[in-house]
Amino acid sequence: MSESKLFRQLNDLDGRVREAAASNTKATKRVLLKALQDQDPVVRYAAASNTKATERVLLNAMQDEDWRIHLAAVQNPNATETVRLKALQNDGPDNRMVTTNNYTNPVEQMLFEALRNDDPSVHAAMAEYPNALYLAWLAALEDADPNVRLAAARHPSATEDVLETAVLDDNPQVRLAAVSNPNATEDVLIMAVRGDDPEVRLAAVQHPNATEDVLGTAMSDKDPVVRATAIENLNAKGLMHESYRPW
Repeated sequence: MSESKLFRQLNDLDGRVREAAASNTKATKRVLLKALQDQDPVVRYAAASNTKATERVLLNAMQDEDWRIHLAAVQNPNATETVRLKALQNDGPDNRMVTTNNYTNPVEQMLFEALRNDDPSVHAAMAEYPNALYLAWLAALEDADPNVRLAAARHPSATEDVLETAVLDDNPQVRLAAVSNPNATEDVLIMAVRGDDPEVRLAAVQHPNATEDVLGTAMSDKDPVVRATAIENLNAKGLMHESYRPW
């Protein structure tokens, strides 16, 4: 389909026609930039999601007033570091959550952001700690918005240190996300079964990574469901010792 025909479709009164033009894989940069000016957010979302979108198109999408358009931009396979950094620079927790969710490795993101910070102590901290990934997620976990912390606790790249921090979070959803993360280690799960939240303790004993020590600790849990689940999992793993038997 020619560029001129796609331009004509973008002028159509029917939003579905405009959305189809914005989604078309033959759409050029000029077509997509025009689609991003559409009054219908569905059309703008289609443009930001288009696999033909260039960095310039995605940066324009990051200027949209609707955070869902930002989400489409950072999730686009063509999204560059510049696009993702733009999401961090935008105000509002939605943008921070979008970036946290869609970074597989936020090392470069945090380094660039630290260097742009006016506080020299931030630069020193980044230089002092070589594990920038660890700092990236801890920064997210210190965010005032629980959705940002939740995104960090759920992320498939979350480290043990990050999950140990998240499992102590004030928000129960963040704690549950941390203990349910596939990366949760024995230490994380031990912290969880020693906590006050029965739902989090239950998730810990149900976790595939729950070891004999985790399950054994849960044998003395005050919640009967947690205790019963621990016994069941010990039996399933062939780890039921006499010292664990409640009778």
